[in-house]
Amino acid sequence: MAIKSFNEIAEIYDKNLEELLGKYMKGGTEKYAEYKVQLIHNLLKTHNINSILDFGCGVGRSLKYLTKYYPQAELWGCDIADEELQIAKKIFPKVSFFNNGYLEEFSSGEKSFDLIFTSCVMHHINPTERKAWVKAVLNRLNKGGYWAIFEHNLINPYTKKIVIDKDNKSDDINWMFSRKKLIKLFEGITDVNIFWQGYTLFFPFRFTSIQYHENSYDFSYFLTNCERLFKWCPLGAQQCIIVKNKGE
Repeated sequence: MAIKSFNEIAEIYDKNLEELLGKYMKGGTEKYAEYKVQLIHNLLKTHNINSILDFGCGVGRSLKYLTKYYPQAELWGCDIADEELQIAKKIFPKVSFFNNGYLEEFSSGEKSFDLIFTSCVMHHINPTERKAWVKAVLNRLNKGGYWAIFEHNLINPYTKKIVIDKDNKSDDINWMFSRKKLIKLFEGITDVNIFWQGYTLFFPFRFTSIQYHENSYDFSYFLTNCERLFKWCPLGAQQCIIVKNKGE
C-alpha cells in the first residue's frame, strides 16, 4: 500500500492500531505508550522541562502519560486529524491543541517548547516532505530543548511481522526508518546534535505503571530504565533518538 498522505488514514489510525496490536499483544497496548514517556523522563530527569508538545498526538495515547510524569509542565498536542483532536480535547481539557495540517502555518507558530515528543509519526510523512517538516519542528524547539523521536525497528522480526500484516491499514514498509535513515534527517543541520540514540522495547511482556512519585519507581519504570543497557542491540522492537538544540 502506497500512502500518499497521512490524511488518508488519520481518521482510522487509532482504531486500526488497537485491532492490529490486539492480535499480537494481549493485555492492552497502554503499556507501550507509557514506556516511551518513562524512557524520556528518565533520560532527561536532570533537565528542566516546562513545556511539551506531543507532535502527532492523535486521541492522546501519549498525553495520558506525559500528564502523569510531567504534571507541572504546560502540555500541547497537535495532529492533522480534527476528529481525533476533538476526542483528545474532551479527555484532556487542560491540554492545548491545534491542527498541524499545513507546514507553513506550523513552522511560523509563536509557541516553542522545551520538549517535543513524537511517537511513530515520522514514517507517515511523505519522504519528499520529511526534511522540511524536520526543520519546521526544530523551529518550534526552545534553545537547549529536546526532540524525542520513536520509530519502529524492522530488524526486529516481530515488529516487521506487525508492519506487513495484511490488516495493517496504516503503515507502508517502504516508508519505514532504519537507524541510518532516521539520523540522516538531521544531516546538515548545524544547530542540533544527537543527545541520545538507541534501540528500545526489549521486553514486550510488561505492565502499566501503578503509580509514579519522585524518587520512587515502580517495576514498570525500573524495567524501562534497565532496557537502556541494551540500547546498542538491534533487536529492540523500536528505536529512539533524542536531538538537542545546542543553543543555551
